[in-house]
Amino acid sequence: MAEQKPINLRPLLFAELLDRTFRIYRGNFLRLVGILALMEIPLQLITLAFNLFNSASFLEEQSPSAYLLNSGDAVSSSWNLLFRTISGTCLIGLVSLILLQAFANGALTKAVFHAALGEPLGIREAYRGILPLLPRLILTALLGAVIIVALGIWMIVPCFGWITGFGLLLYFSWVLQSLVIPVVVMERKIGLAAFRRAWDLARRRFWWVLGFVGALILISTLVTVGPTYLVSGLINLAAEAFSLTETQGFVLRTAVSALVGLIGTLLFTPLAQTGFVLLYLDLRARTEGLDLAMRMRDPGESAEAKMQALAEVQGAGPASLLTWKEFGYFVLLSIGAFLIILTVYLLLVLIGVAMVLAIDSLIPSLLYFP
Repeated sequence: MAEQKPINLRPLLFAELLDRTFRIYRGNFLRLVGILALMEIPLQLITLAFNLFNSASFLEEQSPSAYLLNSGDAVSSSWNLLFRTISGTCLIGLVSLILLQAFANGALTKAVFHAALGEPLGIREAYRGILPLLPRLILTALLGAVIIVALGIWMIVPCFGWITGFGLLLYFSWVLQSLVIPVVVMERKIGLAAFRRAWDLARRRFWWVLGFVGALILISTLVTVGPTYLVSGLINLAAEAFSLTETQGFVLRTAVSALVGLIGTLLFTPLAQTGFVLLYLDLRARTEGLDLAMRMRDPGESAEAKMQALAEVQGAGPASLLTWKEFGYFVLLSIGAFLIILTVYLLLVLIGVAMVLAIDSLIPSLLYFP
């Protein structure tokens, strides 16, 4: 592979930041995908095995013969199945949080930064370099999950929670969760201090940052969700065509959907993490003069030595956690997101009604024989 040149660190326009994201992603495609695959593939295999085992147990318990033989234990079996499902899902979620959100994304962040400085890392070096920071990453990821639960509860609080809760939850889960990993890796912060630092960076360009992250989320939807639904529909048609049993059809749908989802995740997640790291660097170059500080460093320094500039050059954030202006931003975001969801729902209803009316109008003509 050809030697990569370091990027020219400077404030970028929206399109320039997206272009640079795709360039670094394309130039380091195999490395970045390999870093994620090392954690993602085993986790997906465990998840698939759990889903198949759990669903097989459910189908067996719901079969008529099993119901007649064990009718007295039906309630107990249902509760056992529910408990097993919830506990298994929580355990897999916890493992996913540690392996993907903390370990894999941390290694991706380090690899993207080194690639941006023209010193690409291998898969082993990326994971080895992130090991000292792993406890910080895990603690911050767990704290992020707790904050999301807390914001979900805040959404149901009357008045203030109703008008700001959804906007707070959306901005935290989209923006702050994306920026906090680069903050931990680059600046060695942890927990609440890391999230506060991510918020102080994002609030400087509130809507611009949300738009950039939203563009990456849209790409994710097109890459992962769309093909998954398309393949599921084709599998349903194949199951009917080959007269597969309910169990066979379920196993086929689950396995193929998991494979398609895995491919989409392996393709998109490194791209998204590349964008998040470059967004972090752009915010610091634009608002803290990081580009000037990096240029003043010795050109012969390694990427690890240059990372010291990231911790040395930091602008002081506002003293208050939330200003009234930002409070208004979250109100607008909550209302806007609600209106968008309502509009999409109404459009789907109208499309469904139109399809039903069209079918009703076609049936008489199809059944009519002169």
